[in-house]
Amino acid sequence: MLWRYPESRVLTFVRITPVPFNTTEDPEISTADLGDRLKVPCSLEYWDELQHAFVPYREFSLSESSACELTLPSLTLTNEQKDLVTSDLWRIVLNSNPDGGDEQSSDSESGSQQGSSGSQLLPCDQLVSPTALAACTRVDSCFAPWSVPSLGVSLTLAQIQLHLYHHLEQLGTVPSRRLRPFLPDRKLPQEQEYLVIGAQEPRVFLRQWSGGTGTVSSTRLCQEIQFSTELDCRLLEYRNLTWLCLLQPFILQGQAAVTRCSNNTLLDGNVFIDPVFVNISQNTVHSLDTALQSWQQNGDEGVQRS
Repeated sequence: MLWRYPESRVLTFVRITPVPFNTTEDPEISTADLGDRLKVPCSLEYWDELQHAFVPYREFSLSESSACELTLPSLTLTNEQKDLVTSDLWRIVLNSNPDGGDEQSSDSESGSQQGSSGSQLLPCDQLVSPTALAACTRVDSCFAPWSVPSLGVSLTLAQIQLHLYHHLEQLGTVPSRRLRPFLPDRKLPQEQEYLVIGAQEPRVFLRQWSGGTGTVSSTRLCQEIQFSTELDCRLLEYRNLTWLCLLQPFILQGQAAVTRCSNNTLLDGNVFIDPVFVNISQNTVHSLDTALQSWQQNGDEGVQRS
């Protein structure tokens, strides 16, 4: 179910009364016997102009026997302006719940068997009709100009890569004692790439609010930055001259916000990181140790070449 406002608005109240569920074409089959055990997971989403996508806002469940009222931020907030989400396009999406699917399926089957053996309830996306959901939903909204970001910047790149090289001409020129009596033939490449750090599809979103409610509205300024990317790292293994995956790809995302109000400055932020897997072996330790020694002897021609 989707609806649009003529301008970006803040939702102040959302309440959904018990929704009648569809069962099957058989009139003897009903979900009344299931009570509160049968619930349809849903999410309230809003359209983000910077991300050009719908963003989940609240998660809830529909029931035939109990009402659902969402907890939303209050408009009286003065220092948490970024928590007030404004959008002109909102929707309620029926989600399929993988964790509760088996339980609901078993409950549905047991309820169906009570009415008629061998019959089953409809799937989640057909259990609630959009018409019934719209008739049972009450949404209150408010247009507050100070809650609409005065500035929005979006930056999205395909990828960013950082390549690290060994510059042999900058390292020590004294032959290594471990290689005596052998001497290098000077035919090695003068630049050797040994480490690559990659960021796939980095995204940065910047928003700024000014003004607000209260006596200090004219001096309030709130700025928020959100970022997300997928990081990975590859290391050159000198034994076979092949690339090793030092860090398995993982998702890094977070946000930071600063609010300036009169003489006060509030800072808050959070960072979310997926599980990080690091591959450590004799070859990786040797490559990293060689890189460290090269950095330490950079520009010093009097030391032994590592």
